[in-house]
Amino acid sequence: MKNNKPFSQIEFERKRISRLYVDFCQRHYGSSMAIMKLENGSKTTVEVSENNVNACMVKYIENAGVEEFGLDAATSQIKTLYINMQNKDGSKLTPLGVEVMSEIILAAVTDAIDNNGANVLEVGNA
Repeated sequence: MKNNKPFSQIEFERKRISRLYVDFCQRHYGSSMAIMKLENGSKTTVEVSENNVNACMVKYIENAGVEEFGLDAATSQIKTLYINMQNKDGSKLTPLGVEVMSEIILAAVTDAIDNNGANVLEVGNA
């Protein structure tokens, strides 16, 4: 890896999106708790922080992308995705950003439930 710039940009955008998602939850739900509807129709609460959202993005977007597409292709796709997940000035998530974040948080919740809570999120009952 000769140039670390693409990875630095991805890390920068990931941190920004994590912060924007926590802000979205605070505005939308009134706290740093997100309410997720599970496949079986029940609801659960998830405490979101920049750190655990960041960890979810690494696991469910970045690592999964590298595993599926290889490092070079995944890097390009992740950079494009992260840019499209936020508005032009980086002050809030786009509808795509909200959708992607909701899907990865739901995936993390599902994993936590399936693995008896062993995951990067704090999951409770709504």
